[in-house]
Amino acid sequence: MSNAAWPAPPAQHAIKRRHTAMVWAAVLVFLLLLTVRLGERALWTDESVSLGHIADTEHFQDPFHPPGYYWLLYAWCSVFGRSDLAARAFSVPWALLAFWLAWRLAASVLRPNQAALAMWLFALSPFCLLYLRMARYFALEMAVALAVALAFLQALERGRRLDYLLA
Repeated sequence: MSNAAWPAPPAQHAIKRRHTAMVWAAVLVFLLLLTVRLGERALWTDESVSLGHIADTEHFQDPFHPPGYYWLLYAWCSVFGRSDLAARAFSVPWALLAFWLAWRLAASVLRPNQAALAMWLFALSPFCLLYLRMARYFALEMAVALAVALAFLQALERGRRLDYLLA
């Protein structure tokens, strides 16, 4: 009879709950630090360039940025406006997606306590807190890169050729 049918001992449940709580706390801290004073300062020059590009559909097929970035930014700004806050807020959902993908990646290769620590390092990273809140493609690009890394890792685990092509 397999051990999988039996519930984990209470001590393991408590440890798992503690790690989950640590990750959720990191998410909340990351979200707070990412959004505090988000629209308070004027856009940097390169952030203004992003807003300038969505005014001209010629730039929508820019080969130097993630596919569809300007289309998505255009749609976002059509709904929420073109203010500094609205432009920077576009990056917040992508940053949260990047956080979640990093968590999935860390949880698949590290022990639970190490993965929770990795998420705290992500949440407090000056790089993430500076670049993932900008009105640029950085948050989307990080989310795409982490999604590809996670897909590749899953392809390695499954060992099927089709999974490698999808990654």
